[in-house]
Amino acid sequence: MDIILAWMQGSWKWTQWKLISQKFWHKIFETWKELRKLRDSWTELWNKVKERIDNWHLVDTSLIMEIVSNFLENISEFDNVIFDWLPRNLEQYEWFHKVMKKHWRHARLFYISLSKEDALKRLLWRFECVWIDTTNNPLITQDQCIAMWWSVKVRDDDTKEAIEKRLDIFFSETLPIIEKYKWLWKYFEINWIQSVEKVFIEIEEILK
Repeated sequence: MDIILAWMQGSWKWTQWKLISQKFWHKIFETWKELRKLRDSWTELWNKVKERIDNWHLVDTSLIMEIVSNFLENISEFDNVIFDWLPRNLEQYEWFHKVMKKHWRHARLFYISLSKEDALKRLLWRFECVWIDTTNNPLITQDQCIAMWWSVKVRDDDTKEAIEKRLDIFFSETLPIIEKYKWLWKYFEINWIQSVEKVFIEIEEILK
């Protein structure tokens, strides 16, 4: 089963994403990771991407879907894939559906359910303690970090106003896609307000 992980910022999906990949041998599609791989390939596709980047243009939907198609062409038909938050909007959804159909693949959407209020609290809380990244795996508190004479770092874009703007984009652009997959019966909702272990057990039961 190919999986689309639709997640709101602050849902800490990274840990589950890795667990799924390790246990069920899913390959992972990340747009920017694939762009970095293309950069080293010197292919015609990379030249098209480079031209847009050099001219300070966004990589448009049609080109992103060419990258998706290129990725699928270079894996086995028996490989399962996790698509990390792709498609993100209705335009991408239409293109993505065509690409998947072309490669005879079918994806199910896993919606990581989290309220806007909880997401906001988590994002305002997250920090980095020297070499320990607490973004997705909160090992220690800020007070503990300071007590051990380590420095606390917070992302510059994790202000309340910036976070609320990112969350609003999720609700306006990504939720309509979730509704489409729900209507097509290609949808599973995962409750994120529980322990990491219980969340993975829930995902595991679906994948089995």
